[in-house]
Amino acid sequence: MATDVSEGRTSATDLPVPEPAVHKPKVHILVVSDVVCPWCWIAKRRLESAMESLREKLEFDVQFSPFLLRPKCPREGAPNPDYKKHSLRTNHLREIGDALDLDINFSCPILPDSVPALTLRQYVRDSDYPNVVQSQLVEKLYEAYFTKGLPLTRENLLEIARELMLDVDQVKSYLDEPQNERNVIEQAESWRNQGVQAVPFFFMNGKAACSGAQDEGDFVKTILKVAEKFPEEQMELAGDA
Repeated sequence: MATDVSEGRTSATDLPVPEPAVHKPKVHILVVSDVVCPWCWIAKRRLESAMESLREKLEFDVQFSPFLLRPKCPREGAPNPDYKKHSLRTNHLREIGDALDLDINFSCPILPDSVPALTLRQYVRDSDYPNVVQSQLVEKLYEAYFTKGLPLTRENLLEIARELMLDVDQVKSYLDEPQNERNVIEQAESWRNQGVQAVPFFFMNGKAACSGAQDEGDFVKTILKVAEKFPEEQMELAGDA
């Protein structure tokens, strides 16, 4: 019942009508990458900038899938050929990193076996943490290796888990289960068998979209093209469900 406006009260019919919720299309992005790949870190930062510029038009779901650049790396790691090296390649990567506020300094003497770190990353994905937690973990793994010069040992991985306030006991159990590492290795091998030979590689709405550290503008163009031609409703799984 409407109230009497003569008493200084407002009629229910005078209340503002809320705007209907606007449905924004969602783009599902699967990033195939390794945690010891500097180009993967660069691409992550550029992709994030591209997504941020499209937030008013689109929603995003970003997941990470494992790839092993050095599948035969021993568990204890190997000498890092880029350790404190100043070559055309490493200097170029440093310069690109600086422009994106990434400190890529090649200060770790060990090239680690990335399977444990990729398994930790998979734990976060399997545990249905929000996308932001996956992103934060990936960022910390890159930062630990490329900026702080830390080998991605179990001890260092558990410390990263604590920093992110993950359930460390659950993380330990997940890392200790041999099948979880086998699953990571098998998925990485599966990507090679499907034709992925270099990373980063991006699937968008189930379609192979692009590879490499694309410029932000190129990411924007690719995302918009996928959203138009391959909408979420027609999405097929990209091969690592």
